Amino acid sequence: MADTSSATLNRILGVAWLIVGLGALLVALAREPIGDWGTWNLLMGAVLAFLAVVGLYVAVTGKGTLTSTGRAGVKPRSRRILALVAIVAIGLVIVLQLAGGTLTTSDILSVGIWLGLLGSMIAILIETNAQITRQVDS
Repeated sequence: MADTSSATLNRILGVAWLIVGLGALLVALAREPIGDWGTWNLLMGAVLAFLAVVGLYVAVTGKGTLTSTGRAGVKPRSRRILALVAIVAIGLVIVLQLAGGTLTTSDILSVGIWLGLLGSMIAILIETNAQITRQVDS
């Protein structure tokens, strides 16, 4: 079985956030110079830059409470269902946005943010499944 310890999961999620944050920013910058971005695009760019910085920190240190599955006050099985619903919904939003035709800079930046959230939901699902498995085994 895969290693689902918090530090390992944090590092994997951190690398994913770093790649998504930097990747979306670089693609958006290749599409349109930052001087032509509007206020909304600048805000989304700042969110992605912050995502990349946090991702770098977490990838290097493994520290951080990124999923907080043990503190939510929601039963693990309910949390798993909520994570699955969120994964499907976010996936649908991403597919619809990408299928909409020509991608604008705003589309590229928002897909990057959605991908960051998708990574978080997948990490919550992995950690919750591991928690449920530990409960069943004990």
